[in-house]
Amino acid sequence: MSKILIIEDEAAIRRVLKKIISEENESYNVEEAEDGLLGIEMIKDNDYDLVLCDIKMPKMDGVEVLEKAKKIKPEIPIVMIVENKRLKKKVSKNYEMIGKSQEINHIKDIIEKVAATDARVLITGSNGTGKELVAHWLHEKSDRSKASMIEVNCAAIPSELIESELFGHVKGSFTGANKDRAGKFEAANGGTIFLDEIGDMSL
Repeated sequence: MSKILIIEDEAAIRRVLKKIISEENESYNVEEAEDGLLGIEMIKDNDYDLVLCDIKMPKMDGVEVLEKAKKIKPEIPIVMIVENKRLKKKVSKNYEMIGKSQEINHIKDIIEKVAATDARVLITGSNGTGKELVAHWLHEKSDRSKASMIEVNCAAIPSELIESELFGHVKGSFTGANKDRAGKFEAANGGTIFLDEIGDMSL
């Protein structure tokens, strides 16, 4: 069974790539890494037949990943992804909002109005009502759609790490900070940051 690793910071792009590969051959075992650092750790611990790697990523960019991976396992084939308009279109189609009810049309109207601004938006609703869908639509309809949409699951990050995760840190700022690291806000500069489950973040 062929083992493939996708290193890509945008969850939506990872999902689309995984779907495309799985449709090509169901026997492919596809694993994901959301950043370059995790990708390198996975390359150290596994034997992959192919690695697909984004170029522009926080923590460690694709060029660094390529250089380090080739030192660890020189034989591993790595395909670098450049921005692909067709792929982006496929991703935005995944987040298409369907339905023609009065309520859905009202939400679409609000998104159209808000997306044209740089306003901060709070999206509320029960589980499964489509909050992530609304966030992606806001990004796609905005002037920021050419840049990245960075998703942060606030509930999954320990409270003592959230500040560093969001705002980054410089080398030596605390024990274990052995290099400068860009935060999620910096990675989303020019694009959109989606703070999922923000209510679960500690005060």
